[in-house]
Amino acid sequence: MRSGAFKNIGATFVEPFPYKENRKTFLRNLTISPTGTGNGVSAPASLSGIASLLQPGDRVWMYPGVYNFTAQIDYTISGNALDMILFQPMNEGTAIIDGAGVTPGVDYQMKISGNFMEWNGVEVRNMPQKGFMIVGNDNIFRNVWTHHCNGSGIHIMNPVDNNVKTAQSRNLITDCLAHHCSDANLASLGENADGYSVSIGDYNVLRRCISHTNSDDGFDVWQSDYTLVDSCVSFNNGYGTNGDGNGFKLGNVNSTGNGIINSIAYGNLSRGFDSNGSTDSWFRNCTAFNQKIAYNMTATNPVTDCIGDTPSQTILGVLTNNSWLSTEIPTFISQVYGEDGFAEPTNEFSHKLLTYRFNDATGAASNPSNKFLRFNTASNPTNIYITNKNVWMEDTLATVNTFTTGNKILFTNNTGSYLVFTLSAPASGAGYSTLVGTVFRSKGKFVQDDIINVSIF
Repeated sequence: MRSGAFKNIGATFVEPFPYKENRKTFLRNLTISPTGTGNGVSAPASLSGIASLLQPGDRVWMYPGVYNFTAQIDYTISGNALDMILFQPMNEGTAIIDGAGVTPGVDYQMKISGNFMEWNGVEVRNMPQKGFMIVGNDNIFRNVWTHHCNGSGIHIMNPVDNNVKTAQSRNLITDCLAHHCSDANLASLGENADGYSVSIGDYNVLRRCISHTNSDDGFDVWQSDYTLVDSCVSFNNGYGTNGDGNGFKLGNVNSTGNGIINSIAYGNLSRGFDSNGSTDSWFRNCTAFNQKIAYNMTATNPVTDCIGDTPSQTILGVLTNNSWLSTEIPTFISQVYGEDGFAEPTNEFSHKLLTYRFNDATGAASNPSNKFLRFNTASNPTNIYITNKNVWMEDTLATVNTFTTGNKILFTNNTGSYLVFTLSAPASGAGYSTLVGTVFRSKGKFVQDDIINVSIF
């Protein structure tokens, strides 16, 4: 349990749950093996042969070994809500699907066109394109390890037209790992291989998943709606000429309702969290560090209780109680996934009432707009104008208007600049406060969008 520093904001790392055998009673128990040629009942079938033999309520036990993948397999038969179809290994970590024998870039993958199917505890590697392609509804991928594929590790999509939703909904991807998926050596030059991609569909969920060292993005929730990303980690993504390198990309201009909670992005090439033009994707209790840009939002994205380490960046959005609204720059016990104290802040988050952004516009008296303060001149101001709401959109007018003649008011930013202003008259104003006086002392200068704390000196 985190105590003290930043304890109510940012993400708390949650380990993916370990593999657990599904011991539910199924209607039939079938088997497959790397060398199987049977019907799955009296003798093991092959990985591809079993696809046409399935029925709702089947559990398919996978004998240990490497299943050499040579051509696309499409699992079209569906289970149902009461009787799903399950694939799982006889022993943990022993069922490996390997596509190394197919030329990279050939459009073959494990294709799940059916509904109500679960894959549990399977490793998929070296695939010529994606690891798994999910086309159907209501499927579950649990403790699946995809790596070194030439496309995304797991991709929810319509392979005919990603602008047309035919199913692709209510799928759950949980406690999975995807890494080193890359198309950097293909014609796309790294642009398409994400750890996890959701290109279309409604109400899909990714929970407690890890994605790292993929050529494009860690998680790309693109043209889907109401996708939830929960307690995931994305790091070191983005390479190749065209690899974007976002930790989490949450939608586009046509998507709606996507959200992310309690997730961590670090060390990605470009952005930690990116709304990608989506105007209503929401971000809550997330942490970003060691990227060029921590959060890339539109003006209407709700961003709440998040931590970011790029305070000089102007972050748009409907911002509530985020670290960059403070003068504190977060530091962490560990910035390495797997170490104790990973992504746990070490310093205090200060929510100070009189905190504003700096507006470098100068001139005649006017309201500098919500969250801002400004000076009437660039140096040695004689009037300072403070809006009626702070960066948390809390009303501060009554507090500022208690400043009176003779008070020295201290203005500080997070880079060491300060200004002390002596009032020659009481602060006053209705929609905003005007402070009249002279500069007592100062150091450095404030620039546009600096976070400024105000107090009596």
